[in-house]
Amino acid sequence: THNLLLSKMEMDYLMDEVYGQQKSQKQILNTIPEALIMFDKKGVVFEEGSKASEEIFGITIFKSDLLNPDDKLYIWDILKLNDEETETFKKWLKKVYESKINFKDLIDLAPQTYQKNKGKYINLVFKPIYSLEDQKSILKLVLIGKDRTFEKSLEKNMKKEQQNNKLLRQSLD
Repeated sequence: THNLLLSKMEMDYLMDEVYGQQKSQKQILNTIPEALIMFDKKGVVFEEGSKASEEIFGITIFKSDLLNPDDKLYIWDILKLNDEETETFKKWLKKVYESKINFKDLIDLAPQTYQKNKGKYINLVFKPIYSLEDQKSILKLVLIGKDRTFEKSLEKNMKKEQQNNKLLRQSLD
């Protein structure tokens, strides 16, 4: 019984360590201002990610629902893809995970922007996470979403200003 007690104490210590590391990881992820969402080859979103993702995409992503652990959220649901876009994305995802074609050659076929949340303009970047054992084998994909709404509005204002200046110069001639 003494050995069992020691084993239980060791197990409790290890569980506390794992919990502490997970908590630290979550705290670090929540300081990132960009959306950071990880998903597998079936498009199923993992529970790890940045809290900013929910604000950027306007949807609850990280529920940690202990009552319904089988409820899955798919990346195309977050991106609010229509049926045709979803099918195209699934085909792209399949090609990515087959690893027959280099990821960098497939990346341009992925969605590049997201504009379906209250006029926000989000730049999308997909990055693979490779297996340590097999550098060609992709374990999961990471979606990074950067809110570029402010930059886009500045760009729009600059174009407007240039057009106004052009009209003004033309009226002087």
